[in-house]
Amino acid sequence: MILNYIRTAVEFDGQAAKRRAPNRKPVKIEVPKDLKAALKPNAKTRAVCEAFSLSHQRGYIESASEARRRETREGRIATTLEWLTEGKPRN
Repeated sequence: MILNYIRTAVEFDGQAAKRRAPNRKPVKIEVPKDLKAALKPNAKTRAVCEAFSLSHQRGYIESASEARRRETREGRIATTLEWLTEGKPRN
């Protein structure tokens, strides 16, 4: 009886290994214009940002784009540029 369970488990495991992962489309993150303009003259900062994973990039982008006041947004963009220059992830 136990051997039947083991055989079924081995058979099931073999079938699971043959399944393919679904094809996923690459995720495109929309960078706000003001953040894009701030990153444009800074080649090193831009390279660090592009080297980060999408979740790290999204964290910076959401931080800057969620600010309501212009002053807050400018401050967050300045912090973003500073942290990216240092190579720091946001969280």
